[in-house]
Amino acid sequence: MQEFLYTMDAILPMMILIALGYMLKVLRLFDEAVTKGLNKFTFIVSIPVLVFYNIYNIEKLVVDTNLIIFSVVSILVLFFLGILFNRYFKTSDRNKSVMLQNFFRTNTSTMGLQVVAVMGISIAAQTNVAAMVGISIATFNMLGVIAFQIYNKSAGKIKIGKLLISIITNPIIVGVLCGFGALGLRAIVGYHWLSENLSPVFIAVKEVAKVSSPVALIALGASFTFSSFKELKKEIIAGVLIRTVIVPAIIFGIAIGLKDVLGFNENHFPALVVVMLPSLAVATAPMADSMNGNSKLAAQLIVWTTIASSITMFVVIYILKVLMLV
Repeated sequence: MQEFLYTMDAILPMMILIALGYMLKVLRLFDEAVTKGLNKFTFIVSIPVLVFYNIYNIEKLVVDTNLIIFSVVSILVLFFLGILFNRYFKTSDRNKSVMLQNFFRTNTSTMGLQVVAVMGISIAAQTNVAAMVGISIATFNMLGVIAFQIYNKSAGKIKIGKLLISIITNPIIVGVLCGFGALGLRAIVGYHWLSENLSPVFIAVKEVAKVSSPVALIALGASFTFSSFKELKKEIIAGVLIRTVIVPAIIFGIAIGLKDVLGFNENHFPALVVVMLPSLAVATAPMADSMNGNSKLAAQLIVWTTIASSITMFVVIYILKVLMLV
């Protein structure tokens, strides 16, 4: 019973906030302009600030290299499994680019961070989460561009310099880099240098960080549009099964089965929850629109995988809690 209540506390707040966002849209209290504004605010401002704040407050920076290797290798394997799947899945190239994204790219910064924020994880687990958020988002962005290039026959060669710049200038990556930079500076000038010497700034950062996840989830719910299901039924059903059943079963099955070999415990699995369990990343839709992918399919997969992944997260977190791995 304790494990069930723990899991409910982790998942229900997220589901309620997403439902609230959708209700505000239905009641016409949020229009498209408001939703776009909130999404921009969370992506450019609040989530980078949240990531910075979480990293800055880490007492001791110790990141497990096995976790990094396992996560990055898993993302790469999923990427190539997606390419293999697309060889046999009959649909258009515009759809295939989105289906490939659905294999490996998750909504880490919105759904993932919100869930672990209420799980009461250890300092060591928080350190692993902070590191994996930065590493995973950088990997997602790099592979995301490549995924659209593969199925865009009119696209030219990938420009490595331009790709690296787009990764480094991603607001969340900037938040990660600033956070680790502040950690390095803290080692020189003292633990409380920001809160003591720049108290108004620190308080402002803290307050923005506090509203980040709620606003992001409300904006996510407000962006839901249930359309185009009939014409994309096959792709949506396949995408939901891949993102919320097959991928979690493979990744967590291997991670739990090899936990003793890899040295994984309650300090490692929260980071895997953040990186591997959430829905398809929200950024996939605008990216598809600008890179000759099917943005309608991307938008529908974001909606349906968000709904289904809430159930998947509940089941996986419950299992991890029973096994004392969170």
